Order: sequence, then C-alpha cells, then structure tokens
Amino acid sequence: MVALVAKGTPKEDIICGLHDSIAERIYGMVVRLRAHAPFVMTGGVAKNLGVVRAIEKRLNTKLIVPDEPQIVGALGAAILAAQKL
Repeated sequence: MVALVAKGTPKEDIICGLHDSIAERIYGMVVRLRAHAPFVMTGGVAKNLGVVRAIEKRLNTKLIVPDEPQIVGALGAAILAAQKL
C-alpha cells in the first residue's frame, strides 16, 4: 500500500479498494455457505459505511445493521450467561 501512496494514488481509491477486497472475501464466504438474504452485519466494522455499502453492492442486497453493532456479540454473551444462572 505504501507503493500506491508513493505513486500518487488518491487515498480515496486505496480505501475503496480495501472495502471492495473485504466485500469480495465476505461474498466468497456467503457462496461457500450457500447463505441467502436477509443478512445481518454486526461488530465494529459495521460502523464503517464504506465497508457496509461495498458488501451490499457485492451481495446485491441491503444489510441489516443494528444501531450499535459493536456490542451485539457482548450482548448475546450476556443473555446466554444470564440464562445459565
């Protein structure tokens, strides 16, 4: 990536390429799992709208993103722990 910056590639283009790379990797997982919409995206990366939009474009569908996606895993773990008590 340093070479791209040194060659004068706009940072926006580099970031877009990173988003597209993530989207392509997710798409590959979806195909292998034979998953289908609707899809929910959780975790802190879901707060990055560029990544969300790139995945939506690659999957050709809208993603469901909770209001606070970064806490979904912790919330689920807390619910499971409470149920075990």
